[in-house]
Amino acid sequence: NNPLNTLDVSVLPNLVGLGANYTGISTINLSGLTHLENISLIGNYLTELNLNGLSNLTHVNCHSNFLTSLSINGLSNLFYLNCTNNLLPSIDLTQCPNIDSISASNNRLTSLNISGLAHCRNLNLENNLLTTLDFSGLSSATNIDVSHNLLTSFDISNLSNVMFANCDFNLLTSVNCKNGVGEVILLNNNPNL
Repeated sequence: NNPLNTLDVSVLPNLVGLGANYTGISTINLSGLTHLENISLIGNYLTELNLNGLSNLTHVNCHSNFLTSLSINGLSNLFYLNCTNNLLPSIDLTQCPNIDSISASNNRLTSLNISGLAHCRNLNLENNLLTTLDFSGLSSATNIDVSHNLLTSFDISNLSNVMFANCDFNLLTSVNCKNGVGEVILLNNNPNL
């Protein structure tokens, strides 16, 4: 009953998908896996994950680890990222222009550059330490959850597709939702509004 601590799959250069959920790994080597499209590393003890250069990756699910570093440079095909329930202080999404869904709730994010993510429809950044976000580049966004942060303003006035936005439990003093759309906008527990 010894848990698997280290996983080295770099010797499998043609690997397309990898699932190593709840295995207890704390270290993984993915270097050279240029064919890898899907990876799922849920519920492990990883503190860092380097996916740089794995340009065929479309789906990354690494939630419920202890990640303090997630490197996703050069992932132009990335469509789905779930890194919830980690310890991430930052994520660089600037080289992931085709991402459709980002779930990074329950981390320690203090800032995040989401400009240039025109294809992103779902954005979940709930329960972080974010003080400001510029939503202007999220032209395809339909669902936004930024509840339980430290945001003081929320402006989605230029986003015409938003159907749901949750801004509960922030420090909002300014809200602009004049986009003519929006089925549900939640602003509960913002004592400065």
